[in-house]
Amino acid sequence: MKYILYFIIVILSITQINAQQSAYAFVRSDKKWGVINQEGKLVIDSIFDILYTPLIVNAPYYYKNSKRIIHYPGDSLFKFRQRGKYGYMNIHNEIQIPNQYKESFRFKNGYAITYSEIKYGIINKKGEYVFEPIQYEIIDFNENKFLYKDWRKYGFMDFNGKIITPPIYNNANVFVEDVSSVKFKGKYGYINSKGEWVIEHRFLLAKSFHQGLAIVKELKEWGVINKKGEYVIYPQYDKIKIQERFFQYGSKSIYCRLYYQHYIFVYQRSLQVRYR
Repeated sequence: MKYILYFIIVILSITQINAQQSAYAFVRSDKKWGVINQEGKLVIDSIFDILYTPLIVNAPYYYKNSKRIIHYPGDSLFKFRQRGKYGYMNIHNEIQIPNQYKESFRFKNGYAITYSEIKYGIINKKGEYVFEPIQYEIIDFNENKFLYKDWRKYGFMDFNGKIITPPIYNNANVFVEDVSSVKFKGKYGYINSKGEWVIEHRFLLAKSFHQGLAIVKELKEWGVINKKGEYVIYPQYDKIKIQERFFQYGSKSIYCRLYYQHYIFVYQRSLQVRYR
């Protein structure tokens, strides 16, 4: 009886998940774009110059005959262009933010970057600016901090418009796991949310942290460090990349060992770091 009940619960869960994964597709008619549901019914009228897929994590889609399948957009907003200006609407054919921006980006974590009247800003889903628009170019944001650019230099501000660091970096990435990799005086290192160095700039390249580990390059080879700047894997590989939940490069295994909560598989001229 226990196993039968468990089986029924699993079936109901799968049915519920499948019901939530409603698929929609972009369609084009008379050079205007709209969206149809699985029955072929228009759910967003074909009146827009351009429609963009909402930025949905792990949402599969594909192109076929000018159609792109979008699974479970939920409350995500579609970016659209009409009469040369950009705005946002939902899957229910309701315009949430009128087309008023010269340029804008898709929503991410509830916010989107906009550009209008020679100023950049960040808005919420109500179209409200989270701080007064600025003349600096906003590149990207994460963890309530955004990366901006002044000519060829990069800096950071928080969502209150307060400067974390002035534009002094040659290159930079958004904050991930409370740190950012930045390039200063020709070398990469990591700073915290106060703009303080937590790992000195000594790398030729340094990528963002991923569950406490980051891929870095010294001289001609790649390695992996922890948040103390200590090497988990010393630079010795031609390339290391993140693929889904693990770092990977190569094929032939030599040995493996356990490092904290990460399984680390080392390969000849290659590396794979797989997480639990």
